[in-house]
Amino acid sequence: MSFTVCGVGTTLYGHAVPPEHQLLTERPKFPYIKTEWYTIFWIPIWPLRSYLVHEVIRRFSLIAILLGCIGSEYRMTRLPNLHWPQVGRGYIFTAVIFLFFLSWPYIDDPLQQHREVSPRTDSLYTLASDFFSAGDYDSAAV
Repeated sequence: MSFTVCGVGTTLYGHAVPPEHQLLTERPKFPYIKTEWYTIFWIPIWPLRSYLVHEVIRRFSLIAILLGCIGSEYRMTRLPNLHWPQVGRGYIFTAVIFLFFLSWPYIDDPLQQHREVSPRTDSLYTLASDFFSAGDYDSAAV
């Protein structure tokens, strides 16, 4: 089963409707497909297997309703093959996340182009740089 520590491990992603249930307009408790992925920082890296998930029992109790946690039991049946449309969507998600993090250093601040430096801010910057550089000395000269 799925197990992660600090986002590294395996987890289930996706919620695809099986082809035999796609034409039905109301799907109260029909089974759905989830894919188990190997993840790093909760980002799906490698698909492991797909499951057909059935909600078996939904438990209601007064304590669960008051606490806002209503428990359910699920039966998971392993599919013989990966559910490739769901795997494709997982890889698209992973690609978008990686492209975002790769492009982060190259994104300019749009406000920085129009920001004017006031004389007060400029003088404070000069004062601070003079203060912090005043203690610098050449160790070879000592």
